Amino acid sequence: MKHISMFRPCDAKLIGLGKGCEYHAGLEDFQHAIQIMEPSRILEDGCEVGSHFMIREAIRNGAHYWNAGLSGACKGGHTKIAENMIERGAD
Repeated sequence: MKHISMFRPCDAKLIGLGKGCEYHAGLEDFQHAIQIMEPSRILEDGCEVGSHFMIREAIRNGAHYWNAGLSGACKGGHTKIAENMIERGAD
């Protein structure tokens, strides 16, 4: 089954500012998601779209499956985030 992120790149840029994109997820959606989603899933989504805010919040809320983050970073082409996930223990 293909993983579909509920967050898009524009969300990653604006969600940390408390603003959402027109018809996209906003900060309230993110706060709700962090309560109902597995933190490692949010970590993967954050790494895929390159959102340091989402990554930080996912880790703060218990994300520890670094391979999910590595996978997301690789899908999104975020080399520095991928390196960070490897430093944290992803293999």
